[in-house]
Amino acid sequence: MATPPATSTAVVTRQTIICQDCELVGNIVVGEGSVLHPKCSLVAEDPNGKIQIGENCIIEELVSIVHKGSGTLKIGNNNLFEVGCKIEGVKEIGDENVFEPKCEVRGDITVGSGCTISAATVVNGETQILDNTTIWRQRIVENEKTIQDTNKITSSKHSHSREAHMAIHTRHLESLWKTLVNFHHLRKPDVS
Repeated sequence: MATPPATSTAVVTRQTIICQDCELVGNIVVGEGSVLHPKCSLVAEDPNGKIQIGENCIIEELVSIVHKGSGTLKIGNNNLFEVGCKIEGVKEIGDENVFEPKCEVRGDITVGSGCTISAATVVNGETQILDNTTIWRQRIVENEKTIQDTNKITSSKHSHSREAHMAIHTRHLESLWKTLVNFHHLRKPDVS
């Protein structure tokens, strides 16, 4: 396992909101319009590795994104990483995805576009999650004993959920741009 770099070479543009108390380690590039909440963590462990966040992404509190490889982890545009989700060792993430609270995506995984990983769902191994896929956890409990604990997968050719996500996502970003600047210390831009 590579030792994490001691310093960050994060690029902060004027069109991003990055709270002062988020952890950025290694080579991190954050796209315009993106918002990084307090206490989120982005770590590129390998000195030759890089995390590239697309435009208009929201990374909420206690989210952990760890890239272990030497290449670039590309995260597309308009993604929402909700409170406490963990992304580790993933190859690539497309556009307009929702990672709900406390979900975990670990391993040699490629996530398409328009996907939803539901709350507390764990996806690991080596797989490709196709566009417009929803994965959720189904737990069947009888007499306080778990009988079945599996992931369920649905896929749709329709983009209705993506359209709904984008409508909400845009309003969410507008709200964050108005409120976070008033209540948190922000990192100063590196690039004009």
